[in-house]
Amino acid sequence: MWAKKEGETGYGAIVDVHSGSVGIAIIFTESPDKDPEIIFAHREHIKIVDKPDTHGLIRALRQDLFATSLQFSQSGLQALKAHDPHGKIKRLLLVCGAPWAQTATRFIQVEDKEPFLITEEKVQSLILEAERRDEEELKTSTLLKELAISLVERTVVHTTVNGYPVLDPYGRKATEMSLAHISGLIPKAITEVVYDTTDKILTHVTHTTHTFALVLFCVLRDLYPETRHALLIDVSAEATEICVMQDEVLLETHVFPYGTHTFIRDLATMLKTFPDEALVHLREYGDKTPENIRTVVDNVRHVNP
Repeated sequence: MWAKKEGETGYGAIVDVHSGSVGIAIIFTESPDKDPEIIFAHREHIKIVDKPDTHGLIRALRQDLFATSLQFSQSGLQALKAHDPHGKIKRLLLVCGAPWAQTATRFIQVEDKEPFLITEEKVQSLILEAERRDEEELKTSTLLKELAISLVERTVVHTTVNGYPVLDPYGRKATEMSLAHISGLIPKAITEVVYDTTDKILTHVTHTTHTFALVLFCVLRDLYPETRHALLIDVSAEATEICVMQDEVLLETHVFPYGTHTFIRDLATMLKTFPDEALVHLREYGDKTPENIRTVVDNVRHVNP
């Protein structure tokens, strides 16, 4: 992804963190015009718990990250050596999904009867105010309100001046200006866990952090350049994130606190059993499933589609 954007080549590692799993991969980019090659990939899944809490999920994340890193330091680096005995990983990309990450789009609009000069200072002050509101809203999240949040990325994806799209608004005079600004926010506890673990394996690498929603949007935009409108849905263990793309702009994202593990816990409650056993019933669901279990599964599915 970064090779196409920044013109870089070489080896990189990607760590993907969601609420129910941790994945890591080594990729090789030969040139900005070619798709990256996957050298190694591994994923660990977090065990389903009865009553998850924020700190319990972070502890489980730390355990799975350790297991993932162990596989990376052994099988992953062996795969890299087999591919290129002199290959070195230069960059580490952390991608964090819901509910750990929040991707907020703000449409900032300024209007005046008299023409005004668009300056970098004016735009930056508007962006900082939007980011402050995003951070305050994120603190109301049930899962994240106990954690310190950090801004990991900020970018303006669309700018119009007097109703016309422009790439560089600075120095122009206008009576109307609008910006589509994206903020990516992730708890510091998550980034610290990831980088504290990976820094023990990979030294002298450059860190980059993105929210999964923004990465998904960028990938879709690159793969399907003719697509102007889309609905993106990411379902993880404890959350579901829905992203709306309109006119090639990431218009809105929203996180619902319901995912696959939530569904399984609800199923276990109705079956009066443990989540692991409910998961077995779910995996074996089919024509041969007993009628009483089929009824419960259907009821849970209809209540929480």
